[in-house]
Amino acid sequence: MDIEITEEGTGPILITQDIPEDISKKLLMNAIPYLLKGESCEALFQQLPGDGFNVWYSQYWIGNRATVLRARAGSPVLELRIAWKNQINGTWDNITQPILKEYFFSVGFTPYVLTRAEFEANKEYITMDIHFDLSFLEEMGMDFKSLDIFLKKVQKDEPAELSSFPHSCPGEMKDAVKAILKNKYSKPGRKYLLKFKAGEILLAALEAIGRTELLLPLPLRTADINKLQEARDVIKENMPDWIGPFEICRKTGLNQLKLKVGFNHLFNQTPYEYFLELRMEEAKRLLVEGKESITDIAYLAGYKHSGSFSKQFRKTFGYTASQFLKNGDF
Repeated sequence: MDIEITEEGTGPILITQDIPEDISKKLLMNAIPYLLKGESCEALFQQLPGDGFNVWYSQYWIGNRATVLRARAGSPVLELRIAWKNQINGTWDNITQPILKEYFFSVGFTPYVLTRAEFEANKEYITMDIHFDLSFLEEMGMDFKSLDIFLKKVQKDEPAELSSFPHSCPGEMKDAVKAILKNKYSKPGRKYLLKFKAGEILLAALEAIGRTELLLPLPLRTADINKLQEARDVIKENMPDWIGPFEICRKTGLNQLKLKVGFNHLFNQTPYEYFLELRMEEAKRLLVEGKESITDIAYLAGYKHSGSFSKQFRKTFGYTASQFLKNGDF
């Protein structure tokens, strides 16, 4: 790895390819692994090389105190960033970057690496980054206006973001990431699946950003984005109850139009769809724990009738709660 990483307050991070047995179980097939060891953190970076791109799947394990990591390198980075577990806070060259919440993505370019990332104590963080060659994106730039504008800045070696704010990962993007992580095809098959899925992730990003640009009646200001993110937090804090749009607006200061239209374009779902997603994820968590019956889990998830719960579970995941208990994630 041609990069220098330091832990703020302690010094350089050791980077090695000697992977201990307990961590080797986490390795993806055909990945090039790098283990990072610091005073209060450990990380596993896995590189999956592709034709015109590199996928980086990174896991960070933070000890009992908050950690700040700084990275420095002279080479440019053109990347799609996904926060897969826990939110990422950081800066580039002392410029604060938008918070990348869990299951959000952004696409950006920096002419060199000079980053600072903050991590809370006793947490695991997971990111997936796809570093693209410029040629990989140029072909698609002809068909996507936002990408064409972005690439013109990249060609001038100017720092740039494809969108002014992070976007929620659409379902197609999440499915493509999962397919990469579970890729167990033959060696030639793994290579082609990686290429197709990396392209699919990029396409899902361009479509999600394009929908916002084409359909949003008014541009979202930073204050609007912060309030919409707060709306997600309000919905989550009141689980398993649905408090409704009027109460969400009262708590966040949004008006009904901004909540309805802005939420949908920023997160690719309505507030109520997000509420249902949280309900189902909590139900799945309870099923994995195995302490409650499906009927009791339906009640704990906020459903008065198990039939309604079963119908929504199948609609969300494509299989029933009983099938999930028997076979796990499909």
